[in-house]
Amino acid sequence: MEDIEIFQRMGLALAIGAAVGVERHWREKDEEEGSRTAGIRTFALIGLLGGVAGLLEHFLARPGGIPGIVVVGFLVTLTAVFAAFRLRKAIADENYSATSVVVAMLTFAIASAAVLGSMTVASAGGVVLVAVLASREFLHASMRKLRWSELRSAVILLALTFVVLVPSEPVSLCS
Repeated sequence: MEDIEIFQRMGLALAIGAAVGVERHWREKDEEEGSRTAGIRTFALIGLLGGVAGLLEHFLARPGGIPGIVVVGFLVTLTAVFAAFRLRKAIADENYSATSVVVAMLTFAIASAAVLGSMTVASAGGVVLVAVLASREFLHASMRKLRWSELRSAVILLALTFVVLVPSEPVSLCS
């Protein structure tokens, strides 16, 4: 990896974290200073941490070694620390949503993918993550209005689609 590519990939990792952080910060914008769990700075840093873990993985990977061990190690540590922090806040606020922990894990993983894999796929993953987060009210309202017959029809359509689209021979993702 050339230096300029490293900067581009790390910049993307940081940008993914910052984009997620803007949404998370906006969601808690009316809370008092110091009472927000994680906002733009924290998620930008999580993105940067994911990028650094990916970079370390790239440079420290040994032939015959376990692939992804550095990234997985960082991810497990981040998850444990962030979940413990969120649990304390959840108990204090009596709000037991797991979304922030999952978002932190996804932000880290997508940022790592920005360094180790396709920047296009990582960018798309970051955009999808932010879009899902920003659609909270719409998604919750849709679920309240959804009837069983509509859900059953969607499941049948999905099942038929996957039966038709699944290839008869295994496809390698590493080609």
